[in-house]
Amino acid sequence: MNRYLSTAAALACTSLLCSHAAAAVHTTASSAFANVQFGVIDLTPDDGVAAGYQFGPRSTEFEASFTNGDHHDFDRFDPALPVPVNAQASYYGYWASATTNGQLGNLQTAVDTGSLQRHGDGAYGSAWQNVSILLKAHSAFTVAGRADASVQTSDPALPILPGRASFGVFLNYVSLDQPHQSFFHHLELGNGASSLSYGDTFSLIARNDLDHDIALNLSFSSYAAAWANVLAVPEPTTYLMLGAGLLVLGARRRLAQRAG
Repeated sequence: MNRYLSTAAALACTSLLCSHAAAAVHTTASSAFANVQFGVIDLTPDDGVAAGYQFGPRSTEFEASFTNGDHHDFDRFDPALPVPVNAQASYYGYWASATTNGQLGNLQTAVDTGSLQRHGDGAYGSAWQNVSILLKAHSAFTVAGRADASVQTSDPALPILPGRASFGVFLNYVSLDQPHQSFFHHLELGNGASSLSYGDTFSLIARNDLDHDIALNLSFSSYAAAWANVLAVPEPTTYLMLGAGLLVLGARRRLAQRAG
């Protein structure tokens, strides 16, 4: 009987140690814009008045942050001028970033969790740009490009590292009561899915058929995040003792059945 009990205990320890080692889930998320272009259309080409638009004041916000136990890092920039930005937060195997080359619409965010898995840990990257536009009379403003987002995890069976990624483009009339145009998408990774991704091209347009200039507002946003939101769980030794006990009871039952 001792042989059965020893074997059962060994199997419990081996199995549960392997399960604990495999629990270091790795999650990544990203969101980015590419090939963003702006244009103008002359709605009355024969009137002798040139069509056009003019960018006004710009607002931006780039943030990268992580929390890993007692370790925290946070990076933020909000320049009003078209300059490159590289917001970074990192700690050993994982990091978060929010970047731009300075051009309007050039946004990238990404996170990589490494072996992050404790309750309350998290990382995110966020990028946002907003600009006012003066659109001339009898003109149409266009913005087009591509946006992509993805979320991946190494173990979809463990919902301890949800991931999220999103992007959005919003073109609004400021001085006219007209419906706005938008292009956005949101991904959220949950239990049972190992990866999600989405990418597509977009094209938005705002028209001014009036005899005077109008005001528009254009904004871009990019976001990526991953975090651990599990409740507190027993220590690995607790799992080992529980598993060993169950296997020992099973071994005893089999021995009793054989003896009977």
